[in-house]
Amino acid sequence: MPDTMRAIRLAGAVDIDGLSVSDVPIPEVRPGWVRIRVMAFGINESEATSREGESDADFTWA
Repeated sequence: MPDTMRAIRLAGAVDIDGLSVSDVPIPEVRPGWVRIRVMAFGINESEATSREGESDADFTWA
């Protein structure tokens, strides 16, 4: 098993061009945790709309 994994890490709100993949250490599995391998992922329409600044006025970044 490798020591690192590829991940997109966010420090705050960014547009789609601000997302970048980096290699990070694989976290140690703690009691009560499981490790899974993600083969694919996606974003839903609500996330895309929010990132483009087209969401409702009451939307806030958490």
